[in-house]
Amino acid sequence: MCECRVDYKSVKYMKSIAIVDYGMGNLMSVRRAFECVGCKTRLVTTGIEVRKADYLVLPGVGAFGDAMMELSKRDLVRPIKEYCKQNRPFLGICLGMQLMLDASEESENITGLGIIEGSVMRLTACTEADMTYKVPNIGWYRIKVQKSPTEIMNGIADEDRFYFVHSYGAYPVSSVSSVASLQYGSNSFSVVVRRGNCYGTQFHPEKSGKTGLKLIHNFVSL
Repeated sequence: MCECRVDYKSVKYMKSIAIVDYGMGNLMSVRRAFECVGCKTRLVTTGIEVRKADYLVLPGVGAFGDAMMELSKRDLVRPIKEYCKQNRPFLGICLGMQLMLDASEESENITGLGIIEGSVMRLTACTEADMTYKVPNIGWYRIKVQKSPTEIMNGIADEDRFYFVHSYGAYPVSSVSSVASLQYGSNSFSVVVRRGNCYGTQFHPEKSGKTGLKLIHNFVSL
């Protein structure tokens, strides 16, 4: 049973969310979060299922190269790229967001999905003003929302907190692709990216309490 205690009556009918299962994601927590805002969820494992999806979610935990190899092995790369080219609602979460970019420093010679032009770089551990910034970055942090936020950020304020677990950050080529960012010590990187109706979040909205559920609700309201 959902304990979010958030009223999402504005979702007028139960939408179906397809979550890509390629062996590298926190599927249960993601499913529960979408169900909490009034959606049905199903796991998809084939290109045919991806192409039929109305809303597609790509979670991810692990290494960039391993994830791309798993997607390739399951013949999911092309269907996901075609889905996004059609400007249909897509959400990449954590590693799923990083996969949206062209490449990652974590896995040389491995090509990403290329939905958003840019690269993923390893965070730098540092100490500033008596604060130690470790890698991986784990915990709750306040994000910086761009002055002209997009639909997915409706009701989410500058400096709202989200939960992070990661060692690499995303750097889109165009600032237009960056919806929100995080300053982590000497590291400044994008934590919400966008191309049309295709979004990615570096943080875990499914683990970020009511604010995370608000973002998920915004996504299914696109």
